[in-house]
Amino acid sequence: MIWGKLFSILFLIAKFSDRSSARVGFHKEIQLSCVSDDFAKAFSTFHIKYDEQMSTYNYKFYDGEIEAIKGLLGEREKIIFFFLGHEDFLQNPSGRNFKAARAQLLDTKATVCIVNYDFICGPNLIKDLHYFMAIKNRLPAVVDMSASFIQNIVDSPKLKIKLSTVYLSGFCLGGHVAGNVGHALKKIYKGKEAAAVIWAFDPPKFGYPYPMEEGKPRRVQKGDAGLVVVFHSSSFCVHDNIADVDVILNDGISQPGCENNLIVCRCNHNAAFVLREFIIYKSNYLLKTKQNIPYASSKNGTFVLDFINPSTQCKGTYTLKTGKIFGNNS
Repeated sequence: MIWGKLFSILFLIAKFSDRSSARVGFHKEIQLSCVSDDFAKAFSTFHIKYDEQMSTYNYKFYDGEIEAIKGLLGEREKIIFFFLGHEDFLQNPSGRNFKAARAQLLDTKATVCIVNYDFICGPNLIKDLHYFMAIKNRLPAVVDMSASFIQNIVDSPKLKIKLSTVYLSGFCLGGHVAGNVGHALKKIYKGKEAAAVIWAFDPPKFGYPYPMEEGKPRRVQKGDAGLVVVFHSSSFCVHDNIADVDVILNDGISQPGCENNLIVCRCNHNAAFVLREFIIYKSNYLLKTKQNIPYASSKNGTFVLDFINPSTQCKGTYTLKTGKIFGNNS
């Protein structure tokens, strides 16, 4: 009885807060935190503010902004974007996310940018109540801002990056954002080009009930880039095979060794975030090729987990054996 009244009160708070601040919350800026220098000790950041013209892809950055972006991205020809998930944010510009980004830069020679889009404002419990409304209203704005940024850097003669050297990745809702950014870019360039690869780590099924190509919100799915790879690590994730390559952790069995067994779903879900880091660091916990690159396997062969040069011929469903490796990391 008490819990029912509490939920009703929170629902009303969420409802009225939506009316007063939804537009500000849904359209607020996003932050790109990038590393393009081998010797960098912290991220360089750039903020993108929403503009109504972004939804029609006519929005262009000013010359001064392009110069600032050139300084942000450096002279590299490839770029990797990683979209954070629900409730994720950069706590430390030189912390865990930076170390993984710099390691990925050193391995791939690509500029690496973490996209922090601040899911929605308010206390944590209110944020959870806003989940479905934010999917409908916040994420499209994030997609518009991200796609417009990529369009500007691809079209700029001052930068070396091409759409074919853009790599999109994301964890949790960030996986769906990456897919929709890739889909938006194909529309911008009328299907003539596409981003190189999308890596989606445990994109959630909640809020995404529709099959591929049906209904909204739209899932990450095959066709959003030259190659789309989805990792399924928990019951929180979309269950269908939706990508060119679907990687199932441990045959779909729940991850062992979770820190908090009372929150099994969330703990297993976070394993996908840790998995991305293990792949970047080429962890010895994972099976690797003779070239020291982790891989997933199937009856028909292996799929090499190379962020820049995965095989586009090895499509299908693969499994990845991880064992009890997430206990102290998820």
